[in-house]
Amino acid sequence: MATVTKKGKNIQKPVTYNFPDPDANDEGMDEGVDAVFYLHKAAEYERWAERARSCGRDDLVILYEMAAERWFNLYKVMEKG
Repeated sequence: MATVTKKGKNIQKPVTYNFPDPDANDEGMDEGVDAVFYLHKAAEYERWAERARSCGRDDLVILYEMAAERWFNLYKVMEKG
């Protein structure tokens, strides 16, 4: 959180995020991707879930966790061959 000084007092300015759409279709995902890419996307959505949770956006937490699980399942399929 950023600190803003107002009349000698330090006030915590809340951090706001521009949350991406968890259901957005990433075009060209099947072209030239490997298992690490899928794992990276899963971790990315887990981080977004944590940010949403810290902001009290429980509606987005569920969607981001579902997206992370979907990417992780793609990773597991790719690893199995």
